[in-house]
Amino acid sequence: MDTVLEPRPESPSARRPFGALGWLMLFLVAAALVAGGWYAWRSMRAAPVEGPDLSPEALDARLLDAEQAVVTLRRTQQGLDQRLTDTTARTGLLRDEVLGVGQRAAILEDSLRELSAQASEGREALRLDEAELLLSLAQARLDVAGDLPGAIRATAMARDALEP
Repeated sequence: MDTVLEPRPESPSARRPFGALGWLMLFLVAAALVAGGWYAWRSMRAAPVEGPDLSPEALDARLLDAEQAVVTLRRTQQGLDQRLTDTTARTGLLRDEVLGVGQRAAILEDSLRELSAQASEGREALRLDEAELLLSLAQARLDVAGDLPGAIRATAMARDALEP
């Protein structure tokens, strides 16, 4: 078996040359890369940033604006200080008035308590006086008229008057 491999005619044995179209494509890609790099380098290079205008007129104008702002802020601060002082004074006055109202309410409560105690003492005194009158009436009926049933009724009425 001495077979020698021979190349098949269907498969090309040699590569095709790069050709003019390949060189043109390579040149276009390289040109695009160079153009992109140049554009990026140019855009990254910062243009000199203009700073504030340092001319005497511009500085004078800025100084006047700053002074006007300071004057305005001072006026505002003085107004706020005055309002704070007024509010503090009003708050103190209202606090004193509330304390006064609280004290007057306490005095009224004490007065009502005393009146209630006096009224209950008056009712008790009236009951005792009524019972005493009925008992003395019962004693008089028994002593003067010898009316035992009337004396018992008067004593029962005195007992009813003493019950709350």
